[in-house]
Amino acid sequence: MHQAAPLQWSASLAALAQGWAATLAARGCGAELEHSAPGELLYWETGDDTRCRYAVDSWYSEAVFYNFDTPSPFADNVMFGSNDVSHFTQLVWAASTQVGCGLQVAGPYSRRCMFVACRFAVPGNSRSDVAHLVNVLPKVGSRR
Repeated sequence: MHQAAPLQWSASLAALAQGWAATLAARGCGAELEHSAPGELLYWETGDDTRCRYAVDSWYSEAVFYNFDTPSPFADNVMFGSNDVSHFTQLVWAASTQVGCGLQVAGPYSRRCMFVACRFAVPGNSRSDVAHLVNVLPKVGSRR
């Protein structure tokens, strides 16, 4: 949707992401989400629904806060922005070509939670306006 080539599934990235999701789950449902690598997206929710779609929907929901109409997108959206848009920007980062994800459920059935980790190669979110200008593109048909 954002003018990037489709991502290819990477079994090696998925294995790394699965390992990290399992590590987070082992810490328990109240564990703080902590990143283990650049180009990684994390998600946590309670309940017994184990569909990753909610993670992707959550990450993408940040798109409404991203200002495409600025010549300084990193500075205006990330450095000085009032909303975290880094999940959205990694999700649509044009230079990323591969993704792998893992999911791990934790806790007893009555209080289950789910951890999702996805890793991207090439990692996105470079700390520069130029990188954001060429990698975070508006939806096709949207104005820039």
